[in-house]
Amino acid sequence: MGAVAGLLLPVAAVGAAIVALRLHSGIRSRAVLLALVVCVGLGLSSLTTTWLLALGMVIGRSFVVVDSMLWTFVGAIAWWHIRRLPSASQRRAAESPRPVTTTDWLARGVFAVVAVMAVVSAIVAYTAAPHGEWDAWAVWNQKARFLYRGDAGWSALLANDWSNPGHPLLVPTIVARLWAYAGAELTIVPVTVAMVFGASIVTAVVGALDAGRARAWIAGSVLLAAGTFVQQVASQQADVPFAFFLVSTLVVLREATVAIGRTEGDPVGSFLLAGTLAGLAAWTKNEGLLVVAATAALVVWRALPQARPRLAGWWVVGAAPALVTLAWFKLVVAPVAPAYLTEAPTIALLLERFLGPERHAVVDPLLWQYASAWGGPLAGGVVPLSLVASALVAVTRIGRSTRSILAVIGVMFAGYYGIYLLTSMEIEWLVMTTVDRLLVQVWPALVLAAFLTDDEPAPADATAAAAT
Repeated sequence: MGAVAGLLLPVAAVGAAIVALRLHSGIRSRAVLLALVVCVGLGLSSLTTTWLLALGMVIGRSFVVVDSMLWTFVGAIAWWHIRRLPSASQRRAAESPRPVTTTDWLARGVFAVVAVMAVVSAIVAYTAAPHGEWDAWAVWNQKARFLYRGDAGWSALLANDWSNPGHPLLVPTIVARLWAYAGAELTIVPVTVAMVFGASIVTAVVGALDAGRARAWIAGSVLLAAGTFVQQVASQQADVPFAFFLVSTLVVLREATVAIGRTEGDPVGSFLLAGTLAGLAAWTKNEGLLVVAATAALVVWRALPQARPRLAGWWVVGAAPALVTLAWFKLVVAPVAPAYLTEAPTIALLLERFLGPERHAVVDPLLWQYASAWGGPLAGGVVPLSLVASALVAVTRIGRSTRSILAVIGVMFAGYYGIYLLTSMEIEWLVMTTVDRLLVQVWPALVLAAFLTDDEPAPADATAAAAT
């Protein structure tokens, strides 16, 4: 129960703050908003935990007292502000819900079956490996134990080379914080965090595609039908939380673009949320810097033609807390290069490995082999099929949002590929041990791109712009 309280406190406080600041006005789907509140709450609790550690506090009973007081204070201030907000005299009328057809019921039924199978599969995997897969117990959960047990020496413990000391701390700090609330290192905590992020991904994708439409539930079924995705949820590694922050950043930016196009209120809140989500992606894994770079370019492309540079400024404000925390961590606590990039990337090395055919000849067939089989025996080939489907949508008149999403995914793929070419590690081993997880990171965004078009009306569960 203590861990549940620790999870709900920041979620409730962040939810109240989002409403008090009216950051939700650009989010039309309640499902998307719910997923954002839960995962942004967890993400920000990671940042506050890191800041308390940086100030000299250790994770224990006193930490729980201070942390709970902090989030209670934030929630109380937000609630007080909500009570002072004037009642909205006019609310945007929600569109009449579409009649539910036989096709809709069939799509929802298929989704329900696939979702139940996915949950059962995740539970079975947890039962078989309660500590998660290799990187979970060797890196992410181990770092959480360093934080939970390490007292004032936690930063020295992180210097353990084999646990990749430079990896960002979002997942370990969330787990260690909830262990502190629980008063014990319960294995149910990290798997619950993983399943919360996994469920939030599905919620965000279905909500973004409009839960009143059959294709939203078909997309949810496709998302969960990939056995590799479900297996990675149960693995307790950081790639599923990363996938949430990537896809939710794209969803929120898309909502902001729609709001600008329809002149529906001020999209400042959406840009602030998008920046926060992109920053949290960087605080989750090193690959998050690609998300920051790609979405920053997307923000500039969206904001400047509208002569609204302040929107880009609000995106920066949202991203700043996580990026500043990441910079402190990388420069002060763990100033080490990732294991896969130990060589300094000189011009000569870049030219040799990018332009020479030797590494391409090794990497390319390996990537095709693993990418074409990704998803498991019942869903092999879903990655190339989704890429083809997304490309077909992107070339149409209603594929503007899909083009933006594919551009960001393209930046992610280019970054992954560049690392494979540059690494000093054994290439076959690195591809074999990482490509499944890297594809999990972009899989929800790829499913969204394949099903998203710019012709749909506001979602049936639209929230009023002035709702409080």
